[in-house]
Amino acid sequence: MKRALITRAVEDACECVNIFSNLGLTPFVLPMIETAPLPKPEFNCKSYDYCIMTSPATVKYFEPFRLKFAIKSYAASGEVTAEKIASRYQVADILTPKESGFLGITDIFSAIPLKGVRVLSPGAAERAGDLNSFFLERGALYESVEIYETRAVKYGGNMINAFLSLNRIESVTFFSPSAVNAFMESSPKLNGVTSVALGKTTSESLKRYGIIPLIPPKQTAAGLAEYIRDIEPAS
Repeated sequence: MKRALITRAVEDACECVNIFSNLGLTPFVLPMIETAPLPKPEFNCKSYDYCIMTSPATVKYFEPFRLKFAIKSYAASGEVTAEKIASRYQVADILTPKESGFLGITDIFSAIPLKGVRVLSPGAAERAGDLNSFFLERGALYESVEIYETRAVKYGGNMINAFLSLNRIESVTFFSPSAVNAFMESSPKLNGVTSVALGKTTSESLKRYGIIPLIPPKQTAAGLAEYIRDIEPAS
């Protein structure tokens, strides 16, 4: 079975381990990021036309607040996040783009009249893309609220390279730009190792480090695992 490394935060990696195992991969976990809630986020309104979820972590950290607001519709930055909204919030009708990430969100809302529309975007302190400018230019009443922070997990010395070698990792999977940055800061040796990215913003982050990743056509954890399982090894 192909050996794949998961670089997600612990709470998200656990789910991936089950998915990868069920689809015939041998998963390994080395979290490159960790998340933590920020104290007392401040929201300006009691009702919103749209609430945009940009990651599974956003879904998790917004859950204690969501019933305080009247929210007409949810939008997700990709299928993985949409699945989290559906399961945790018991919401069925979720706007979900074909392409994950910032560009997917802008693609969805480009076709929606936004003047005077209230849009809430809770999430991390650092995020990919500039949704603020996108929505304000279209006349939306856009509110971005920081509800959690993402921190890089530091590994000493040559640990990451040793981990890759010891476990004979064949593919490294990346689900976010922050995980890419934390991983690449360790100057890993990826000779013979395939990088697989979920989402265009994650892919672009890898390209900035000179790595051209593979991108699965189905932008979910299961789609990524199936893609790794089925790709032919490099000759």
